[in-house]
Amino acid sequence: MRSLFPIVAAFLLAQAANGLSVRGRVLGERGEPVEGASVQVTEMVFSERQPHKAAPRTFTGPAGEFILDRVPESSSTLLLLDVCVPGRALLRFGLKDLPEPIEIAVPAEGRLAGQVIGPDGKPFAGVPVVVQEDIGSLAPSPCPTGSSRQTVFTDDEGRFALEHLSPGQYSFAAQEKGYTSGFGIWMVEPGPGDGGPTLRLLRELPPELTSLEDGSLE
Repeated sequence: MRSLFPIVAAFLLAQAANGLSVRGRVLGERGEPVEGASVQVTEMVFSERQPHKAAPRTFTGPAGEFILDRVPESSSTLLLLDVCVPGRALLRFGLKDLPEPIEIAVPAEGRLAGQVIGPDGKPFAGVPVVVQEDIGSLAPSPCPTGSSRQTVFTDDEGRFALEHLSPGQYSFAAQEKGYTSGFGIWMVEPGPGDGGPTLRLLRELPPELTSLEDGSLE
């Protein structure tokens, strides 16, 4: 009787060469299909900090559909599905956690608004505020159709606002020459986002001034 080893080995090699077939749809917040979204599978090697491309990028069709063929499988990597909707930040999912058939629902956009004040508590106008989405240490290259880092300037009342943000955690910093920077973290929720952070800038001490033990200045 002939050995089955060559047949089994050939089957396993063919399976490895073919890989996974990942199919699904990308839908908007009202259930409408999203056309032109970038979809890609990346793999996270457990011994490394940054993911690598596991399959060529594709784009969703008129019905929001996408197909990724020959996605390699490995027990030593974590497969991630990255979705970039035009004008939005990166959406990331663990591939094994997604139900079949895959349907990616793009969350409603959010808004981040806040105010910058000076040491006296009064509004500080014209201050640049840098806002960046925190997508963690597993973040790949920035989403090719959107940006996770934006800069706005405060108005006459010291207020700033950013629209059309993907829900998630954001870090922000207000910087002005001669003042200490104000930093913060804020969770953006879907919806209008009327509330927001207040950043206080404190004046930096000139080098010739030193603090005494009682807190007064020379």
